[in-house]
Amino acid sequence: MQSWFLIIAESSPSAAWRIGLAILLIALALAALWLAYRAGTFFKQAEKLVADLDEEVMPVIDKAETTIDEVNEELDKVNDITENVAHMTERIDAATRAIEQALSKPAKKAASFTSGVSQTVSSFFGRTPADEADTSGDAPGAEPDVAADDKPSWFADSPASEEPAAQAPPKDESTP
Repeated sequence: MQSWFLIIAESSPSAAWRIGLAILLIALALAALWLAYRAGTFFKQAEKLVADLDEEVMPVIDKAETTIDEVNEELDKVNDITENVAHMTERIDAATRAIEQALSKPAKKAASFTSGVSQTVSSFFGRTPADEADTSGDAPGAEPDVAADDKPSWFADSPASEEPAAQAPPKDESTP
């Protein structure tokens, strides 16, 4: 080993620099080769990871896609059911309104008719609303309670007003 140092020591300064430079370049080349080897192993591992992910994840993605398609089909069915229920509700509402209109007018007329008959029978037998008030236990001279449904028969035919018409005060039987 002493011979190596003697060669370096005896040679000119430019030769020593050249030998040092050569050793440095060889070390850098070895470091570059080692880095290239490590990069190659890294890329092989990354490639294997991507292949494994492809192998593992793609079936899961396919299953998820199938599930989403099935859910969308079911939601379409639910949407159809909802639309059908909405149409049925509209039909039921229209039928209910038609029945209500068909039954409410005759019922009002029947109520008016029975009220008129009741008043006619009362007046025929000589009873007046004032007499009825006296027998009901109210104070003398008090106005009898007239229910909203006790309308004369002619009143139900006039759709202009929902308010009961003002009735003439009962005749006083004491005046000739």
